[in-house]
Order: sequence, then C-alpha cells, then structure tokens
Amino acid sequence: MAQPLHLILTGPPGIGKTTLVTKICTLLKQEVQESTGSSKKYNVAGFYTSEIRESGGRVGFQIVTMDGEVGSLSHVNSKSSKRVGRFGVELDQFEKVALPQFDRLELEATKQEDQSQGILV
Repeated sequence: MAQPLHLILTGPPGIGKTTLVTKICTLLKQEVQESTGSSKKYNVAGFYTSEIRESGGRVGFQIVTMDGEVGSLSHVNSKSSKRVGRFGVELDQFEKVALPQFDRLELEATKQEDQSQGILV
C-alpha cells in the first residue's frame, strides 16, 4: 500500500497557514481534473488547531478535523494536570478527536483499488 502524503506547515501567526490548508483540502475532496483527462477524488483526513480567543486574548486551542469535528485541545481554565505554559492540555479530547484521523485514511485506502489517493493533513 502506498504511504499517504504527510504535511506539516509552520510559520508565524496570522499569515494564512490554516486558510491555505483548509482551502487545498476542500479542493482535493472535490473531483480533481487530471492532465490525462480523467478525474480523481482524494480522501483527505487529518486535523488542524485553531485559537480560542476571549476578550481579544488567546485562552486556548481547539482541534478541528477535516470532517468538521471539533474538540478542546487546551485551555487556561482546564483542570488537567498536564500543562504547557498556562494551558491545561486535554489529552482525552486529543485521543478522541485527532488520533482517529490517522486510522481513517488507512481504512478508506484499503477499500479502494488505487490506494495512492489519500492525503493526511
């Protein structure tokens, strides 16, 4: 089975990393016209994180999957003993929301004849 494409995008806050990734994923989930004249629809799985802001300040982060599922990753008011700086990290939410995305693409790929059409973000 072909390995899925893995992408890590980094850069300063506010330059459009999340916007770029979500727009590319939206396009890839639609039928893409190949140069050969045929078209493909890609399986896109994965997640990104986005800020939770209150009163103009960052108070946490949420996990958003490519399917639109949302979970809390961290928050300043979290009771979790796992902390990164002032943020309590919600490991149970990460395991529930984010981790299944890694398995989803592999499961979908085994259902298809051409298993090279998966992209994990």
